[in-house]
Amino acid sequence: MNVEKCTLVGATPEWRGDAPHPVPRRMLTIVLKGFVEITAGDGAVRAFSSGDVILAEDTWGTGHSARVTTEGFSLFIDISDDPAAPTS
Repeated sequence: MNVEKCTLVGATPEWRGDAPHPVPRRMLTIVLKGFVEITAGDGAVRAFSSGDVILAEDTWGTGHSARVTTEGFSLFIDISDDPAAPTS
């Protein structure tokens, strides 16, 4: 895997990801530390913590929203089939 397809993101509870948004491309998200709640476009809410892996493929429509409940880090890995897809 090309490291350019990986992005490490840190966030605190003050981070505002509550506006619904789609992902820019298919991604695997691995929660490395902390807790986050994801609300899907259909209203389903799921909580994730260290070690959880999320397949994010809502590249269309309203997407999802996120709420960081405990400071942490997640690794985003681009798994899109498009070799020209942006990497950051």
